[in-house]
Amino acid sequence: MTYAIPFWMPPPARMGFYPLLLVGYFALGSLFAPAGLTRAQTFFVSGALGISLAQMFVFCGAPLWASVWMVLLGGFWAWIKSYRDTHKFVFLKPDIRALGLWALSAWMIFMVLMENILGHDAFHIWFRAGLKLFEAGNLFLIDWKDPVFASYSHPDYPKLLGILSAQASWVLGLWNDRWPKLGIFPLLAFVQTGFYALPYSNRKTWAACFLLFAGVGYLLWNGYLDGYLALTAFLAVVFLGHFLRSAESGSLWCGISSLALLTQMKNEGLFLACAVFAAFWASKGRRFFPLIPLLKAPAFWILAAPFMLWTVLKTYWGLQSDMSQNFVLATPLARVVDPDFWSLFWHHVSTRAPLPLALFGIVLGACCFRSQTRKDPVIRMTLISFVLYACFIVATYLSTFWMVKSHLESSFWRFVLPLYGIILPALLEIIPRRTVDTGNRQKLKKQN
Repeated sequence: MTYAIPFWMPPPARMGFYPLLLVGYFALGSLFAPAGLTRAQTFFVSGALGISLAQMFVFCGAPLWASVWMVLLGGFWAWIKSYRDTHKFVFLKPDIRALGLWALSAWMIFMVLMENILGHDAFHIWFRAGLKLFEAGNLFLIDWKDPVFASYSHPDYPKLLGILSAQASWVLGLWNDRWPKLGIFPLLAFVQTGFYALPYSNRKTWAACFLLFAGVGYLLWNGYLDGYLALTAFLAVVFLGHFLRSAESGSLWCGISSLALLTQMKNEGLFLACAVFAAFWASKGRRFFPLIPLLKAPAFWILAAPFMLWTVLKTYWGLQSDMSQNFVLATPLARVVDPDFWSLFWHHVSTRAPLPLALFGIVLGACCFRSQTRKDPVIRMTLISFVLYACFIVATYLSTFWMVKSHLESSFWRFVLPLYGIILPALLEIIPRRTVDTGNRQKLKKQN
């Protein structure tokens, strides 16, 4: 690669330049971050903006090497501008929450780099698109309708991880079965800054981290995007739910950033984002939603641009999903009255997705016995979005042109992971909290 950074160094030495690109995503996004956000919220929204801008450059026809330099130079300019305005470089405050998340990130980075790209979907869909972009150097020079490529790689899928992995490999100057996984790091950093910005106490934040990372597991480092889809869905529900309670603009921007990344990850991310936003709107979010100010903000259009641009491009190129190409209305109509289908489907629900179903039952039971829980907007939004996305899952398997049994066995356990991320905020809300003011209790003791 004649344009590698710098091209005379061997790949292991060039790996030292990748952290500059990783920081560049966040620094570049900070140029367009809305005002009025806390430092943690600014980092989180800046990560979403930087990742969106990196995709925008590629979708608008910029060569791969130019998109990398745009991120690096834009990030460098953002740091210089920040130092000129504040006379210091801005970092996350090194408190106990940040230190814990950094330690978790170090372990995740180790796991990402120690394993090759082994999963079928990771290898043939996400990273195959990245390899195509790395070899061609430009998105518009790729034959996305190549029969061999299109037969197993789903060329209509979003290109978020493909673009990030191609940019990482361009910095290194090579492509193999391990180093392109560096493209996962921007998503990992985005999720970690989201956990740092959570409107929770440290104890509840650690509980959420443990439950989510333990539930998602190795899907965070093996190249699949289903784990990040679940984590991002969790962040979207939490931030939008907090906005319903506080009407804080920072939480709204964090929620919108999470929804935008959902649409950029996978096709089902669009339906997941729609389910969460519909639940937010139904939970009285329409009363506080500042539509006109959002539409006037450049950050909103930057977040929406990757999904919009890729939709235009794949429509122009005639790229369609295999599900839509092979959809026949008679298939779901026949299966919906077939008891064998429901028996097989329930078998997979009870054996492969018992945890989200059990948590949904716990939250629903708490709503039946506690009136305060029923009125909580976060819990209401969680339950509605859970039901909507569950209906989408059922509709998908009703309509699939594949054999239902093989489709369920290959994808169901990953498909339902976002349900776990959606229902967890409600579980954290119904946990009893101590509300006794120790200062007032000491005053009462003195009076008595």
